Amino acid sequence: MSATSPSDLAGIQALTLEVRNHAGELVGRVAADKVDALIAARLVSPIGRKAIKYLLLNRDAPRLTRDWRGGSNTTERMRNEWGVVIGAPKSGLQHRELPREK
Repeated sequence: MSATSPSDLAGIQALTLEVRNHAGELVGRVAADKVDALIAARLVSPIGRKAIKYLLLNRDAPRLTRDWRGGSNTTERMRNEWGVVIGAPKSGLQHRELPREK
């Protein structure tokens, strides 16, 4: 296994730019050749005086990921005869039994 030298690492990092949200969190990375198209589409704003340090995701830009909304077809909340949730300690969910073939 060969170690990556600092010059190799700098070359790899120069090929991509970080995309950050308004909270300063890293949202993702973009290839350097796609930056002009993203700026022209007004999805990101370049940050930096002499050179682009990173791209700031515009507030009205479409989100890159969707939030998980929960729910599952394979689990259900189990309750005992008194209505108390039983099952996993925090969620109370247990896996449903698979349908059996007759």
